[in-house]
Amino acid sequence: MASSLSAAVALTFAFFPAISQASVGVGVQVNPVRLAKAAHAGSSYSLPSVHVANTGTQAESVSVRVERLSRGAGRRVPPSWVDAEHSPLRLSPGQQAQIPLRLAVPADAKAGRYLSDIVIIGSASVAAGSTNFGAAAATKLEFRVVPGPGAQSWSFPAWAWWALAVVIIFAFGRVAWARSGLRIRIERTHTRRSRG
Repeated sequence: MASSLSAAVALTFAFFPAISQASVGVGVQVNPVRLAKAAHAGSSYSLPSVHVANTGTQAESVSVRVERLSRGAGRRVPPSWVDAEHSPLRLSPGQQAQIPLRLAVPADAKAGRYLSDIVIIGSASVAAGSTNFGAAAATKLEFRVVPGPGAQSWSFPAWAWWALAVVIIFAFGRVAWARSGLRIRIERTHTRRSRG
């Protein structure tokens, strides 16, 4: 049995020598990309980043696509709802990366469970005769939309928080100074020099 398997492998490489010289492949995390809380129509959310890897021997430019591949209950996620940062992303052989994802639920979205897949597609291909082999991988995308407006999250850059803290400290110091009753008086006096 082992000898016939070895012969089959050798025969495959004889007919497809390009496959033995180079390989293409992309990998994606096993765990689904899942929004921990319920989504509200008209709001946007940061989804967990998707972990991708170039498992082949050639450099890959990987891109992200939303497509319904999985079976199960739930509405299909429209691709326009999900934005992938840094896509397409260039990966060297063996390199791994996290791709941030953002979900924007439109105001007219229907309530219910949503199910689709995050599909990672590689750009590299290996030719074998007249056939080109490419690579892709997928993991589930799951979330729930509930009726009613969501709480708007306020997001400020770090420098804005520091500026706000300085203003509050300055205002508090000024009020404390005014209530303390302390005053500073600066006087300028002239001294006469004696002639000697």
